Amino acid sequence: MTNDNDKRLQIYDTAVNLYPNDYRTYNNLGMCQYIDQDYDAAAANFAEAARLAPESGEAQMNLGLVSMLNKNYKDATAKFGNAAGVPALGEALGVYYLKQGDYNSAIRAFGDSKTNNAALAQILNKDYSKAKSTLAAIRMPDATTFYLTAVLGARTNNSNMVYNNLRQAVKLNKNMAAQAKSDLEFSNFNLSAL
Repeated sequence: MTNDNDKRLQIYDTAVNLYPNDYRTYNNLGMCQYIDQDYDAAAANFAEAARLAPESGEAQMNLGLVSMLNKNYKDATAKFGNAAGVPALGEALGVYYLKQGDYNSAIRAFGDSKTNNAALAQILNKDYSKAKSTLAAIRMPDATTFYLTAVLGARTNNSNMVYNNLRQAVKLNKNMAAQAKSDLEFSNFNLSAL
């Protein structure tokens, strides 16, 4: 397939019309919409996927993500419970536990995952060594990866790590400059050059 989400949206939109009884088309279309932050459309497609295949763990997990966005944590917990065995569930549960402030459970849910969210849980749990290796192992680092590495630098008083990674984060996402300047993590650093 393709990594271009707009093309994937077109492909899955066509697939829904060609295969209206296949829950996977609705689930995949919903995930593309979720990525595009079109959460209402995503929720509708996840619900249709779950209607067509109530036993689908993937559809249940995705409905749980929507419930979590809506701060309906009780429903999210139930949906995640129905998604047992889905490989991506660990990441979803990790985010759920992060939002609940349960960093130890988040770390357990993420397992050996090498993602920004896993690193965030490790940073918040003050396991800086593990967070550093997680961030270094992310296959395709993005602005958030560099921002989190800068936070790690601030927490370990490594000014080079702060400045080098913030520069890289801002290069990839200009909005990160304003975010960093208002972030208390960087209150001891002069960020005027960002």
